[in-house]
Amino acid sequence: YSTVYMSHESRLIVESGGVLDMVNCRLISNRATDTHGIGNSVMVRGGTIHATNTAFSTESESESWDGIQLQERATGMFNNCIFDRAYPQIVVADGSDASVNNCHLSGGSIALLADKAALLEVYDSQIDGGINISSTAFIIQGNTIQAPAGGVGLDISWVGNMSAHARVWDNSIIGGHVGIGIYNSQVFLGASDQAPEHGNMILDNTVGILIQNNSIADLADNLIRDASSGYGLPEIILTQDSDLQMRDGCNTVMDDIYDVGSHDQYLLKLLNSDGHRYSVDGNWWGPYDYNDPDHLIELAGRFNPDGAFVSYSKVCGDPPDGDLPPVEELFAQAESAFAINDYQTATILYKQIIADYPDSEYAVISAKRLYAIENSDGQNYQELIAYYETVSDNSDEKPLKRATGHLVTQSYVKLESYSTAIDRLSEIINNPPTFIDSIFAVIDRDYVYHMMDNNAVPTSVGGSDFIYQNRLATVRRHLEWKELALSLLLDAENSRDDQESQNPHVLYPFGLAQNYPNPFNPRTTIGFTLPSLARVSLKVYNSNGQLVRALADSEFPAGSHHVNWSGENDLGQTVGSGLYFYRLRTQDGSFDQTRKMILMK
Repeated sequence: YSTVYMSHESRLIVESGGVLDMVNCRLISNRATDTHGIGNSVMVRGGTIHATNTAFSTESESESWDGIQLQERATGMFNNCIFDRAYPQIVVADGSDASVNNCHLSGGSIALLADKAALLEVYDSQIDGGINISSTAFIIQGNTIQAPAGGVGLDISWVGNMSAHARVWDNSIIGGHVGIGIYNSQVFLGASDQAPEHGNMILDNTVGILIQNNSIADLADNLIRDASSGYGLPEIILTQDSDLQMRDGCNTVMDDIYDVGSHDQYLLKLLNSDGHRYSVDGNWWGPYDYNDPDHLIELAGRFNPDGAFVSYSKVCGDPPDGDLPPVEELFAQAESAFAINDYQTATILYKQIIADYPDSEYAVISAKRLYAIENSDGQNYQELIAYYETVSDNSDEKPLKRATGHLVTQSYVKLESYSTAIDRLSEIINNPPTFIDSIFAVIDRDYVYHMMDNNAVPTSVGGSDFIYQNRLATVRRHLEWKELALSLLLDAENSRDDQESQNPHVLYPFGLAQNYPNPFNPRTTIGFTLPSLARVSLKVYNSNGQLVRALADSEFPAGSHHVNWSGENDLGQTVGSGLYFYRLRTQDGSFDQTRKMILMK
């Protein structure tokens, strides 16, 4: 073995046209970038790195380093390598591509990050930490992903190309807060014609699969199961603007241990429901009756809300129930053409569905598929924008208008018309159709700013440093905000449940309302109710748990109360944009609740 020791603040830099071959090597680093200076890294700026049987780490367990950064259409190929003590270990960005095969990456909430890259392929590897993918084609196959505690095992965002390079199969994803998070993306999870009967095992995560913000998730032959005790949430959660394609998918979804009346009771939950209905038959839903493996235990009460999920009693392998309705038959033909990349036929059929059945859920999915086709094939986004705007102008169907409006914004991003996209998202933030729309618009707008800021190619190593640090900060911020969106929606569900079960003889129950507006700039209002005279404190904290402002600490009578916060700390200084918490607590401890809010300047 050859060993390379990197001295304080040193780099290995591979410029365009250069090739770094590492075979049977050890690269030993000693520091990460901090406020005192730059850290050790392997920075591949347009060049190529080949590494086989190589270990990348630090000399001491107490040290860390900046890892491997692929930039400016660089190429990285890693086989049988070990990566340790960098957070993340590998960053793939700016049109670069990477193949990671039979490697071990350990440490950190994000072990592998791909942002605006050309292609990321990860095969047969052990990942101790999360994989974060945005605006990047990918194949994730045959891996064991030990998700970070409280984090996401595989986070996929802004991926609109659902071709052969947007697939996840034959992986084990274990032990995170969220197993797989899908945000504003179209993704295929599980078995396919290329890998029949090789679905994923998504095990013992608080949430197995989280589907948010106009996404489509196609599921086939996956096992999604939580056998752990303690706090849990539904195995699959999706927001009402997203679509779940798992009919006749032969997935197994189980939770053996749960508390009746909690979110954990549900196998499948739709948040912020607007009456959308999903067909989820042709799967196994659990738990099983182990005395009779061919018989499922009664599933009443395991899907929420009632009526959102239909035909879940037919299990995998049951014969079809007669002929399909015309719209479903047409959609099946379109999906078959889409699956074999016959985009011309698929486009004709999807547009026919939108024209003939605009009030169906298949029209919404078809509109999203047209965007995926454009990403994969034509990339004539101006023509697509004109089509979406015509559909919206001629339709009275709210779900279809909402989906096409979102897709118009996404198409402007693809055209790099960032100012137009930002203006459209700002309008949603200022006049949100729903609260969750405002949260998603904040995340989307922040990402558009990120793409716009990082669109220029850095001309120096210092410029690359800035973009690298900005990219990490943006990714971590978005993970936090997507978790906030889930938390706020679940809080809203709890509030509705609490109101329905409230004692009618109590005029003002204890309650802490969601601030409004949220996100806000610069002023927001926080409401709370008390059933009787009580001394309470209302305090604001930053994301590090530090006290920012004490808004109230006094006695309040029974009734409804409102307190304003103008984004200042206790010293009267204006605080920065970000995530904040506000906590209401009675002096005797009989009520204590915390909620989240976003200050967005």
